[in-house]
Amino acid sequence: MGVIDRSGAAGGAASRHPCAAGLVIRPLLQAHAAPWFSAIERSRSAIQLWEEWPDAVSTLDAAVALLERLQADWHAGRTFSFGIFTDEGSVIGGVTVSNVLWDCRCADLGYWVEPGHGGKGIAAWAASHLVDFCFRVLRLQRLALVIRVDHLASQRVAQKLGAQFEGVARKRIFHAQRALDAKVYAITQEDDLPMAPSSLACTGS
Repeated sequence: MGVIDRSGAAGGAASRHPCAAGLVIRPLLQAHAAPWFSAIERSRSAIQLWEEWPDAVSTLDAAVALLERLQADWHAGRTFSFGIFTDEGSVIGGVTVSNVLWDCRCADLGYWVEPGHGGKGIAAWAASHLVDFCFRVLRLQRLALVIRVDHLASQRVAQKLGAQFEGVARKRIFHAQRALDAKVYAITQEDDLPMAPSSLACTGS
């Protein structure tokens, strides 16, 4: 996998949210450590209800180190991480393509948005642009969304994207020292998705 251009957002130029004015998606860089860490601090308790990754970002220095690793992962073709930015430079969420398997051209898709910005369609809007990025730029053929069975808001985003429910994977997620079941949704390159990325932003999660 060659180096993907990190100068713009998914698919090239910055992708703007049509309903929440002033939002844009950009690849995360080390220069974004301070606003990214601030967003995680504001969202930490909400994210930790479902995932443990904020534990690795307990300080600003840890945020810088993790972003350095994410940049290396980008250039190695393992993980592609984007932030959701305001025009003022604040971060209010993120969306990531991870666990990329180039032999089968498959990957996982994840997303998060600060609790104060929920219910505006931001997660679905951002994720839809990453779907386009994965299929059009990375040339992947399948994206999986692995979501805890009790995380209804995240499932609504998957459904809004047009992801197909494929079943429950037993003990698929490990969180808070517990092995938990997960619902698996997937989007393939051949799927007829319900809406274009630019139209996904105005209602719902």
